[in-house]
Amino acid sequence: MPSAAASQLQKRTRRPTAVESEDSTDGTPDNVAKALEQLRADKKTPVFLKTLINHMVAVQEKLSSVLLENQELHQQVNNLRDENNTLKRALAEAENRLSSPASAREINLSTMASDFEEKERLRSIVIHGISESTAPKSIERANDDYDVICDLLDHLGIECVPQSVYRLGRKEPNKCRLVKVVFPSSFFQKLTIKRATRLPSTPYRGAFIRPSLSKEERDRNREARRARCSSSQDFLYSA
Repeated sequence: MPSAAASQLQKRTRRPTAVESEDSTDGTPDNVAKALEQLRADKKTPVFLKTLINHMVAVQEKLSSVLLENQELHQQVNNLRDENNTLKRALAEAENRLSSPASAREINLSTMASDFEEKERLRSIVIHGISESTAPKSIERANDDYDVICDLLDHLGIECVPQSVYRLGRKEPNKCRLVKVVFPSSFFQKLTIKRATRLPSTPYRGAFIRPSLSKEERDRNREARRARCSSSQDFLYSA
């Protein structure tokens, strides 16, 4: 026969079921949590059972935390998957461009080069009549040309430093090559050409300034010179 203590324990462990509601047997997390809380709050619940309940509550909280973390990781995986698909599409587009015919790329490069040359031409001038330096070293002659051009621009009141100054063509005895000057912008090129009429009142009265010509313009001038059979002005339009 069971003892009186055992019978009393069985009665106490069965009593909490009386506080359960009719819909608390569906086993949802909320109902389970409510049932555990009711058992833990009941003063008649044995100590060992409360200990088990506390442990179950702690485990449930940890499981909830793990579930939330799992949901966040799942969202991150979806984001990475979308990003990976985007990168794959971008890579495929890049490969398609690289696999395009070489002629198309060459045309594009040629167009870019032509645009660059045209922009540089619009901010450049060509000067005739600047004596060549007699310095023995090429770098010294280049520096002399640069200093002379800066002095000429100073006499014309051009307040800028040219980006580049260099002679056109190969050096030949008894021949004064043209000097090409590239300005930072087309504004200074136009201003220099406008003020070129002041040259006769400067130490560079024998110099002549004109804009840099395109290849088509140089070809037309060359044909015109041949038609006129005049060689006296050839050196003015050779660049």
